[in-house]
Amino acid sequence: MEDLTKIEKPFGLLSRPVQDSLVNHFYRGGEIESYAQGGWRVHSEPSWVSFITYRAKPVPAPTHDTIDWSSIKPEWKYAARDEDGNVYVYQVIPSAKYTSWVGWSHDDGLGINPRLLNIHTRGTCDWKDSLIKRPDTGE
Repeated sequence: MEDLTKIEKPFGLLSRPVQDSLVNHFYRGGEIESYAQGGWRVHSEPSWVSFITYRAKPVPAPTHDTIDWSSIKPEWKYAARDEDGNVYVYQVIPSAKYTSWVGWSHDDGLGINPRLLNIHTRGTCDWKDSLIKRPDTGE
């Protein structure tokens, strides 16, 4: 099947299955863009005109969290964001459990929130993908 985010032909020149896929994408809650005046713009209610080029709006790749490790002692080697947005640092690699990250013991996770210290920048990735390893660890 054709990548709906890379369509470059007017709607009327697309095959029927591709047209149907675009329409279905919209009715399942996906965003549709049309090309006009040298740029793409989102349509809240596309009219599906044959001479207009439509595509599924590309979704940007998720970004990862970042942390300024210079403010954290070297024994803390990992940081991760829980589902509720709180961020903690760990001495050993934690595991994602239910809605939060868990170290091997209570001593493994430090109860500080680096984002409150303005040394954490939240990414757009899911919390389960937010684990950060200190760059200078040999592990």
